[in-house]
Amino acid sequence: DYTIDYGNNTNAGEGTITITGTGNINSETEVRYTGTEIKTFTIEKATPVLTLSEKSGVFTDHGSIAGRVRETASVAGSFKHTSSDPNIATFWKDSYQNIEANKTCSMNVVAVSNGAVVLTVTFTPNDIDNYNIVTETYNAIIDVSFPVWEIESITTSDGSKPATLADTIVIKLRGYHTSLNVASDLLVEQLSIWIGEHEIKQPFTQFSANDLNDGKVHYTLQFDLDAVIYTGDLSIIIDKDTLWDENRKIYNNRTSLATGVTINNVTEKFAKAYTYNQIEEANDYCITGNESTCKVTTCYQTKTAGSCPSGTIIKYKVSDTMVVNFHVVEDKGSTMTMQTQKNLKYDQKYKTQWASKEDYIEAGGLESDWENIFVNTNKGPLTLLKTVESLTSSWTNVNNQTYALGTTVFKDNAYTGCIFSTKKCTENVYTLPSRTAKARILTAQEAYSLGANSDSYPKWMYNYLSFLHTSGYWIVSLNNTQGYVAQPMYMYLRGDLSFDPVDQLYGIRPVVVVSK
Repeated sequence: DYTIDYGNNTNAGEGTITITGTGNINSETEVRYTGTEIKTFTIEKATPVLTLSEKSGVFTDHGSIAGRVRETASVAGSFKHTSSDPNIATFWKDSYQNIEANKTCSMNVVAVSNGAVVLTVTFTPNDIDNYNIVTETYNAIIDVSFPVWEIESITTSDGSKPATLADTIVIKLRGYHTSLNVASDLLVEQLSIWIGEHEIKQPFTQFSANDLNDGKVHYTLQFDLDAVIYTGDLSIIIDKDTLWDENRKIYNNRTSLATGVTINNVTEKFAKAYTYNQIEEANDYCITGNESTCKVTTCYQTKTAGSCPSGTIIKYKVSDTMVVNFHVVEDKGSTMTMQTQKNLKYDQKYKTQWASKEDYIEAGGLESDWENIFVNTNKGPLTLLKTVESLTSSWTNVNNQTYALGTTVFKDNAYTGCIFSTKKCTENVYTLPSRTAKARILTAQEAYSLGANSDSYPKWMYNYLSFLHTSGYWIVSLNNTQGYVAQPMYMYLRGDLSFDPVDQLYGIRPVVVVSK
């Protein structure tokens, strides 16, 4: 009969088909097919499948990325994004180039002003000879008015409205857009707590949203006021400033909500003291609002050594407008050595290095020695001390103390032959001149004397440490577990002293000495 050859018809354009007779006689028709016949036909370009998902018809909040588009194409190519009116809304990026087939890209939409706008995604395949360009559009309504935020209620954890210092405050907020009658989203990073003109760095112990299907989102905020306390009116600031690249900076949308709560001034330096009970449960620490597990004591009024046991919580007025919770480290009768109950400036931002390269070199260290962990501790915790002294310089009710930093390195018993549980073998590594400042940092000798790294270490020494905020706080001493490497020590969240390189970041718990 005959054969058919379609050739290499794989591209769009004119295709050919060749029919060739075989020269054989067909048994049924008794016809012999000979010769060749060539026919042409047109191959059309294929149309890629362009899929847009999660496309929103409403975008709210000036500069927000509440609206986004996810785009996928069935072949490789590039996406281009355009707006019918860039003064109303724009895409965050003009295009994505050379995207693989079936790979999903996410594109945010930036709201600029009120109005209706048509948003367009155009897909251009890499193989433009064989695939068509595809365009998808959709309509969006833009409303950049700042949402309404209201306080529904404010209480302490026991249900009463606070008029003075409280251990826990619960605030219920609601937010919505009046013009669109839609709920407004809120991120925890957009909230801050203020007392007077001071922002307090307390993390929310609860942040949750509840949609009641009333066109509003209801948020519950809970936070503690038991570490660093200012005096003044309590307020919540919602800050939805958005910072994009240099061409799309948008600064506005901040609101301050008055709570009607005043944190009262404390008239005495010693506000109150509690004797720490050796109770294992984490919620049995002696803090205001949980006094049922604590014994209120006047140990700070008694000038007898040991009147305030180590671990006793003291609320001390470090300045006219600031109260700080401390734990007693040692009561010497006429004076008390105390350490802050929590890391100072209790958030991720206020962690510091034990020593920075700049401070090391400024103190006379060689740049060539900085990368050498056997050497770069020999100038001491300069960065740590500078930070502590800077953050406590405003504590006007705390007198300056002159102290000398120890030169101690603690060696492991396997190297020294010492009995680990009864004594420490030491070696001098660095010596710093005496310093005069309002605060210093706990030494390893003090930590060991309080029970660190033993079966009976007290929980108050490592309470409030977590991976969420910071897993430890610095100690000024060094540790030598290998017989030759001396690294800075820190209190770890499990209650043991560990060690890390000088340029790692940990928290700060200042130590002060006050008169009784």
